[in-house]
Amino acid sequence: MYIEKATIYGFGTWVDKTIEFPKLGPVVIYGENESGKSTLQTFILFMLFGLPPKQRNFYKPRTSGKMGGRLTVVDPDAGRITIERLDTIRNGAALCYAENGAEYDEAWLKSRLKGMTEPTYRSIFSFSASDLANLPKMKEEDLGEVLLGIGLTGSTAIHSLESSLESQINRLYKPSGKKPLINEQLSKLDARSNQLQYEKAHEATYREKKEKIQKLNKTIEETQRRLQKKKAMLSLNERKLQALPDLKNYESVIKQLEQFPEKVPFPENGMERMQQVKDKLLPIKSEHALLQENQKKYGETLSSLNENFKEVDEEKLQYAYKLRKRAEEYLAGKKEIFNIQKQKEQIEDQMEQELDQLHIDLSKEMLHEINLPFHTEKTWSHLKTEQDTLAIEQSKHAEESHQLKKDRTRLLSQAESLEENLLSEERVKELKSEIHDLNSNSTATFSDSKLRSDQNTWEKWKQKKKKTYQVVLFYSIGLAILLGVIGTIVENYTYYMFAAVSLLVGALQWWSGKQALSEVEAFTNAKESNSITMVEKREAEQQLLKHESVSTEIATLEAQLKSLDHTFAGWQERGEQLKDRQTLLNKKVENERQHYSFLLGINVIYWPDVYHHLKHLIRLSREENRLTETINQLESNQQRFSQELKVFLSSFIKGTVDKTQEDLLALLEEWIQGYEKNESQKLHYQQLYKETTEQLHDAEKKLSIYEAAHMELLQYAEVDGENAFYKRANLLAEKEQLQETLARLEQLLLPFLHEENIHNSLVTSEETEMVEHINIEKQRITMLENDLEKQRQLVADVKAELSQLEASGEYSESLHVFSMEKEEFQQSVRKWAVIKTAKEMLLETKRRYRDKYLTRVMEKTSEYFQLLTGEKYQNVYAPVEGKVFQVETTDHVRFTVNELSQGTKDQLYISLRFAISEIMSEKHRLPFILDDAFVHFDSTRTERMFQLIKALSNKQQILLFTCNEDFIKYFELENIIQLKNSVRIN
Repeated sequence: MYIEKATIYGFGTWVDKTIEFPKLGPVVIYGENESGKSTLQTFILFMLFGLPPKQRNFYKPRTSGKMGGRLTVVDPDAGRITIERLDTIRNGAALCYAENGAEYDEAWLKSRLKGMTEPTYRSIFSFSASDLANLPKMKEEDLGEVLLGIGLTGSTAIHSLESSLESQINRLYKPSGKKPLINEQLSKLDARSNQLQYEKAHEATYREKKEKIQKLNKTIEETQRRLQKKKAMLSLNERKLQALPDLKNYESVIKQLEQFPEKVPFPENGMERMQQVKDKLLPIKSEHALLQENQKKYGETLSSLNENFKEVDEEKLQYAYKLRKRAEEYLAGKKEIFNIQKQKEQIEDQMEQELDQLHIDLSKEMLHEINLPFHTEKTWSHLKTEQDTLAIEQSKHAEESHQLKKDRTRLLSQAESLEENLLSEERVKELKSEIHDLNSNSTATFSDSKLRSDQNTWEKWKQKKKKTYQVVLFYSIGLAILLGVIGTIVENYTYYMFAAVSLLVGALQWWSGKQALSEVEAFTNAKESNSITMVEKREAEQQLLKHESVSTEIATLEAQLKSLDHTFAGWQERGEQLKDRQTLLNKKVENERQHYSFLLGINVIYWPDVYHHLKHLIRLSREENRLTETINQLESNQQRFSQELKVFLSSFIKGTVDKTQEDLLALLEEWIQGYEKNESQKLHYQQLYKETTEQLHDAEKKLSIYEAAHMELLQYAEVDGENAFYKRANLLAEKEQLQETLARLEQLLLPFLHEENIHNSLVTSEETEMVEHINIEKQRITMLENDLEKQRQLVADVKAELSQLEASGEYSESLHVFSMEKEEFQQSVRKWAVIKTAKEMLLETKRRYRDKYLTRVMEKTSEYFQLLTGEKYQNVYAPVEGKVFQVETTDHVRFTVNELSQGTKDQLYISLRFAISEIMSEKHRLPFILDDAFVHFDSTRTERMFQLIKALSNKQQILLFTCNEDFIKYFELENIIQLKNSVRIN
């Protein structure tokens, strides 16, 4: 199964996008960070396996109401299938459309995927750089098991599950442990059972126990008095006897020391040193004998191997190797011819289908004659864009005409309304004359307080007017700035005109208001010297101010009308320009149709789509021609090799006339393998013989060193053998012990040794009589102490029984607790049994899976590992009988996986992943997804990896997601899908 096309209605920030995947070779999806690679990968998995509601909510687009899309895949059995999933329809379930028009549901899709789930797919058909980054963090003892789990299932989960089950079993029960849960529960149940038996058997009457305690207390008091007297007597007799045995022992030690020689020669720490030398000598002697035996055995084996294949010369061997290598190419060529023929047929079918879908006057033969220069796509896209732009600008031009006419009518209406409120020129002159006369001829006077009041009123009115004019000016400036910003954003010059009008109106209003205030202030400056009637003067001034205000507004409207007329003239000019552009565009379209006749009858807006289809069809046509040439060349090579093989084999191998070509290849391979096996064994035993000789030499050197140390110890002790050495050591130890005893006794008997009378009296005393008397006293004291202890224990027991009787409810409560603990114990046992059974089933399943698939997986792994390491390693061996993973070099030297470098471990891991994918793809046939898995590889490893990917892509579709621009150079342009726009999911 391979993916042909993805149509995204809405997923994350992908909205209304269509991506077509190349059908030949690997698919490289390149984009910078946050360009949507991970979202696209998740979309593919969503189409195949679905997502739960919470994850679907995370990927709902913010700019579209639709969440979902379509994925077109080609299945070898079912043909082309289009899978559709929508979040709001069928709760995200899939609906599949076949080529014959049939529709299928989610269950049918799962049956086509053969039960594959998303986690299983990720573990088998997908991996990334994070998987390689986790390898160095694993423990060395776990790495082999993890690689075995990957070789079996493509995932490290099997090792983690097995470790988890073992940990849970140990936490529940261990046969010899105390901390596990079941062990603790067993101990508690035993203690609880004994307590119940005890409480049940010791229920007695309360009064009898009270009387018994009183009697026992009296007996204890009497016993204590007798015991104190006996101890006082014993202490007195013991002090008398204390000095007697030590003195006799002192005299005995002196006599024994006189029998020893004055000096005993013996090395310092001689016993320990002798034992260390013997501990070193014994294993070295054993190793020396074993190495001599092995050296003899390896020499005999090498002589036997050298007798084999003596007649084989280097020229014949190299020619056989050359034939075997060409035989591999021969078999690969047969398979390649079949695959290429199948690809060619698919391309021909695809070209027929796409030509039928275009519905234009174009045949497959015409594709060879069509020439699309590199600028054709840009030219057709430019024509489409220009036509769309012209349509938008023409619509906008019509809207501007309507708006200009509407604004002109509004301004004329406002001007007519304001002219009705103007004073005539005669009335204006008359009011000014009245104000002038009142200022010049009036003889009335006002008091100083009245003048000051009028002056204050005038100042307040003047400040209010000034503030009003300034506010209007600021608003007009702000409106002009806002209109200018809007015009810049939408690129419409009309807004610039309105901004200028707004600024002009504000400035005229502010200037005319300032002039009117100046005139009124000039008429009112002489208030302090004149005495006019303030009411008449104020009325005249207000009429003049109103007249000036209306005049200012009329002047503003006239300025706006002039600006509008200027804007209208610009609108007419732009209309003429649009007509010229439309005429020029029509000429360009007609010119393209003359060059490409199949464009007749096709709207310009569809030309870019037609270009992409034609480009794809031309690429398919060229690919078809290339495949035909490749098939012819491969068939010629096959025939030439067959002829050469027959000539070579008939020249030196008898009985090959009637054998098939496959039989001859098998005979050649059998002879080469026999020779290689013999050479491998020779190298192996030569290495063993060399290593054994070196080890034998080292053992002899060590043996001489420790034998010299052994002789040195014997000479220092002045003895001839080990038995005499040990006797000398015992003699020295005995003498030193007696000397220590003598020093201790001297310290104890210091007072008695200086007092001669006390010394003599103690020596002549009857020790037997004193000892016998003391022993009798001790026996009596012991009996009294035992009686006292028994009496106290009896009192304590009776008191404990009384406390239990007073508590009265302890037995029933203990029985209830015992039942509850027993139930908990049974639940723990059931849980332990379930986990134990699960672990055994896992081990059995692992064994069966290993027997079924591991051999094939290891063969493929060895093949890929050999390619990735530049043929440095030739075989990979799975763990058997407690051994870890091993790899074998071309020199037949084996290394464990823990001995490999980190880069080689990564290559082994990738080989395992590709191997399990290929084995499992025989059943599932699904695309393989790589997510920047080789970012830490050097250029050599990267080139080898991409060679392997290209080879594998002939059998299985491979999707490589990467942000590394250097990777693109390894692939053809038609295999690369570039994601240009960066997208982010918040």
